[in-house]
Amino acid sequence: MKTRRILRRNSLLYLLCFLCIFISFIVIFLSFKNDIMENPIIETKNYDVLFLVRNGGIGFDLNNTALTFGAVNPGGSATRSIEINNNRAFPVEVRFSLSKEIDEYIKIEKESYYLGVNETLNIPIVLSVPVKIKEGSYKGKIVILISRA
Repeated sequence: MKTRRILRRNSLLYLLCFLCIFISFIVIFLSFKNDIMENPIIETKNYDVLFLVRNGGIGFDLNNTALTFGAVNPGGSATRSIEINNNRAFPVEVRFSLSKEIDEYIKIEKESYYLGVNETLNIPIVLSVPVKIKEGSYKGKIVILISRA
């Protein structure tokens, strides 16, 4: 009799633990449902980001396959723009991701941008170089993620 009671109590505890874990997974899934199912990424663009830090060296680099800033003095800054066109039949959301090598130097005004149908937007990308930085060549990646708005 005592053994049955212990088995029944253990079975109830196991069932309760299983239900708690199951409910936790459901809550986690539902919290990410919007990003996973409703707004999947429909296009990804990867660009190299390049800049040269050099005292007394101001320069530029024209390149349409990478985001290049040319030569920048320590403590200086430079701005380039990325043009995003939405030629789809629906509005899109544009988000940016920066690699850790350049994350502290590159600033983008907003976390995400919304573009309507046939809308074009120029998004400024600002490079801010600290005063105390080692001279040399720096590179990283910027990833543009486009999803349905």
